[in-house]
Amino acid sequence: MLKKNAFTLIEFLVVMFVISTLASVSLVKYRNSQKKYVLSGAVQELIAELRNVQNMAMQGTEMEGKCDINNECSGYGVYINKNNDFYLVFSNKNPNQSWQPSDIEIKRISLPTNIKFGSYPNKVSIYFESPYSTGYIDGNSNNTNTTITLEYEGTSLTKTISVTSAGLIE
Repeated sequence: MLKKNAFTLIEFLVVMFVISTLASVSLVKYRNSQKKYVLSGAVQELIAELRNVQNMAMQGTEMEGKCDINNECSGYGVYINKNNDFYLVFSNKNPNQSWQPSDIEIKRISLPTNIKFGSYPNKVSIYFESPYSTGYIDGNSNNTNTTITLEYEGTSLTKTISVTSAGLIE
């Protein structure tokens, strides 16, 4: 009897099924990892901007044409409105320790696609006053804190940032 060393059709189909199952599971995990990466990147960027405005307030940073010897600014902050897909870095021209439309918008930072602010708070102004970087959350410096939530739309992925008026950002 002649013996052939070959795969049967059934063996070939089983192997193809196993390979396609592993490939589809890997693709789903890759897409979920990608979403987590985008969300983490947005959180890290917001934390970096909060720390940047805190440092600008401590150093009394001047910005030509915006905050300098001719245009005095009392500090710097970040303004978040959950209905927008961006947040503002601003310089305060008024002694009110929070964002007002009359303040100077230094830059507008857009959130990545599919990233949005969570439901609470609706609006928040985080402000650091020069030269000691005294922190204010919505104009209040008396041991207040806030939590900012970022979420990936269409998923349950969320990340939070906590900010205290003492200047702790985590």
